[in-house]
Amino acid sequence: LFSQGTYEFLAVLIATIGILGFCNNLLVLVLYYKFKRLRTPTSLLLVNISISDILVSVFGVTFTFLSCLKRRWVWDNAGCIWDGFSNSLFGIVSIMTLTVLAYERYIRVVHAKVIDFSWTWRAITYIWLYSLGWTGAPLIGWNSFTNIKITSKVQ
Repeated sequence: LFSQGTYEFLAVLIATIGILGFCNNLLVLVLYYKFKRLRTPTSLLLVNISISDILVSVFGVTFTFLSCLKRRWVWDNAGCIWDGFSNSLFGIVSIMTLTVLAYERYIRVVHAKVIDFSWTWRAITYIWLYSLGWTGAPLIGWNSFTNIKITSKVQ
């Protein structure tokens, strides 16, 4: 579908995004662990995003990067399902965590209330369960993750 150069460019771009995403999010986790003053309930939500983004960098980028190198999807149907499931799961976790962060800011600014670790851990648990609910449904037969084959017609 694309030229060899385009696939190589995409592979480099995806590898760069994956490496930078992994390194930057790993740095967030190291800083959270190393500096006690950063261990706040709000920062724990940022750690949740970083974990989710590291998992995308490892699982999501790898499949796409290797497929770009081969100029086609190189995985079987199970690989396609895993790629769809994992990218969807980690993406929804990140989006929902950003939503909870926005709500936490609202609570703090408008109502002058501060959340505690108990609230944050419950929120993180709900985020992962909610995300697993939506992304796990196709695994048990409600809808599906499919591999779309794109063909071009020459006229």
